[in-house]
Amino acid sequence: MKDNYLEDLLEEQSKALLRKSKIEDKKTIMSLLNIFLPWTGRADVFFANEFMYESVALIKNSVFLFENGYFDAALYSLRQSNENMNNMLFLSEHKEKIASWVNKEKYPTNSMIISELSKNVDNFREIKEKTPSWNYKYKELLNKANKYIHKQGFDTFEREYKQDNKAFATVNSLFNEFLKCSIAQLYLIYIAINPISLILSDQELSHKVHYDLLDEKLPIEFLCSTIGETEFESIKDTRMFKSLKTYFEQFEELNYATEMLIKYQYLDYKMLDDIKKQEHLLGYYERIVYYLACNNVSFSYLFFSEILISPFLTSLEPNKIISTFSVDMFDGCSEESNKQWNDMFLNVFYNDTDKNSFIAIVSNEKLNDKQTFKIHQILQKLEKQ
Repeated sequence: MKDNYLEDLLEEQSKALLRKSKIEDKKTIMSLLNIFLPWTGRADVFFANEFMYESVALIKNSVFLFENGYFDAALYSLRQSNENMNNMLFLSEHKEKIASWVNKEKYPTNSMIISELSKNVDNFREIKEKTPSWNYKYKELLNKANKYIHKQGFDTFEREYKQDNKAFATVNSLFNEFLKCSIAQLYLIYIAINPISLILSDQELSHKVHYDLLDEKLPIEFLCSTIGETEFESIKDTRMFKSLKTYFEQFEELNYATEMLIKYQYLDYKMLDDIKKQEHLLGYYERIVYYLACNNVSFSYLFFSEILISPFLTSLEPNKIISTFSVDMFDGCSEESNKQWNDMFLNVFYNDTDKNSFIAIVSNEKLNDKQTFKIHQILQKLEKQ
């Protein structure tokens, strides 16, 4: 009896000060963070992706914490998200400090880091200068959140949330606004470390990027509504954006079919004529896919050994959808000819000069001798180029 009483008491006390809540536009916000996950392809700061992943996780965690009644912890998680992004940008500019950060040695405070970024990191400073109203708004919300985090004022105590509807409504409103602003701030720091995200988000300039980048574009509509369209658009008046714009403006604009092939590894058999117009823009892999399609080789998937987890797909619907790709999915395959594989047919062709390199063609129907000959011919021709 005593043990059960104690367990019941602890269970009751664990929930005594908690008041559950609901987040405004939760589905929209969570979808946004999943679809527009900030990511940079810059090799010199590739470690920054770990920081951005963590900041996104902190924002997601804050939603669940708040909904379950842990209001102060949720606000702190949002603050951490921003401080983590500041750390990321600071370390990307001061790589000599990474060891100190990793080893948990003496390290600058967040206020010191912001001061350093404002003085010596051009992209951060330019964005800050172009968005004064936004900076004031975010700082004001952060100051309000800090009152709850540091427990200043009786209305910031957890018992107040439980008993006082007015106090509950106040913190609820603060969190929902701070949540959206924390997401917007995350993307602004992302722009600072990866300004090409602005190019990828521009309706005209994005079509002048001739390669498939790891970098992600921005949720423009969300940023304009949260930061303010005028201030967000003013970022395009910075030197970092203007220099990138000047660089990409010189390039030919990709048509839809070519862009889908280069950036999304997708070929539409009905649009081969459009791709032909920009054949000169195709890379090695895209040329193989295009030439095979032009020579009546019908396939739904085409895998290259160097990029197995990113196959090329076509408009020919496969007999079976392959949803999982791995680097070892063709281990042990020799040069295969019409091998039955996932309710389809697999043909593997090895490079004549590099026996570790191959392509794997997956089709609904068997390839005939004429098609097989043509494939060998195309591969040999491109290998010599």
